[in-house]
Amino acid sequence: MNYFTLFIFSMFISLFLTPLFMNISFKFDFLDVPKEERKVHRKPMPFLGGIIIYISFLATLTLQTVFVDKTHFVIIVSSTLILIGGIIDDIYPMKPKGKLLIQIIAISILIFNDIYIKNVSIFPGGSSFSFEFLGIPLMFGWVILVTNAFNLIDGLDGLAAGVSFIATITIFLISVISGNFSSAIVSAVLCGTLIGILPYNFYKAKIFIGDSGSQFIGFILSVISVSGFNNLNGEFLILIPIVICGLPLFDALTSIVRRKIKGKSIMEADKEHIHHKLIGFGNSHPKAVIIIYLISVMFSVIAILMVISNFEFFIFLIFICLVFVLGLILFLDVFGLRDRYIK
Repeated sequence: MNYFTLFIFSMFISLFLTPLFMNISFKFDFLDVPKEERKVHRKPMPFLGGIIIYISFLATLTLQTVFVDKTHFVIIVSSTLILIGGIIDDIYPMKPKGKLLIQIIAISILIFNDIYIKNVSIFPGGSSFSFEFLGIPLMFGWVILVTNAFNLIDGLDGLAAGVSFIATITIFLISVISGNFSSAIVSAVLCGTLIGILPYNFYKAKIFIGDSGSQFIGFILSVISVSGFNNLNGEFLILIPIVICGLPLFDALTSIVRRKIKGKSIMEADKEHIHHKLIGFGNSHPKAVIIIYLISVMFSVIAILMVISNFEFFIFLIFICLVFVLGLILFLDVFGLRDRYIK
């Protein structure tokens, strides 16, 4: 199958399965009941969207036979473990240590099969740094951070799925530009899967992707950014996937810092994420989501330009990113310092 066929095939599987799993959710009571104040929905919602994403992804990836390789099989096995952990967490909420243990086991499967960060380069064509075995803890840190970042951003209808689609199509374009066919295949399949479920997941959502979906997506994106970009001149261009996943990473890291500043556990949930801030400024639910989409698109455009730029323009793009991130910190008051120090 070519990329377009993979995209269309996975999209139609998602479109077909979503109504079916919505009915299953209501019949067997697989519903997210809003019991916490931070929940933005007010009625029970089906949460089996993650299984739809997984089935569509798995079916499409295994049915195509032209570019099948060992990497695909390893990704399927390890991501299946992430999905199972997410499903358990959706039904019987797990403690953070339990989630982390499952993620560590899944990442260990990748590393055992030689999928981890080896050579790191800051910009295309620049000097590379060989991490050797130090790349293993770096791989653990990267995958855990990205997986949980996409899980944390899943706070509004269509938010995680839409941001994930933007990140995935960016990885697809960069993979095609760079000739990374394996990564391009996986990202094309995931793109179709996400666009298929998004009409049911966007405001007003008829189904949630759940922790199983958001963790599965984050895990896949973290892995294909490494396995794909590792083949670009034999190096992992570390800044490019950071920029692609810029918004979820920004939200996750600022949440950790904010909670530490306030003396709270970094695992303690709050209503001070980016989407909460935007709604607090008077934006409607869908408008807040679209604003975040636009920010994600901006990061993605910068990432693509980074791949094809020379050194001088690459540095300029990094400067633009830093200025924009600083602007977000100040405008959104992500650390909650404005009310604390300005009376």
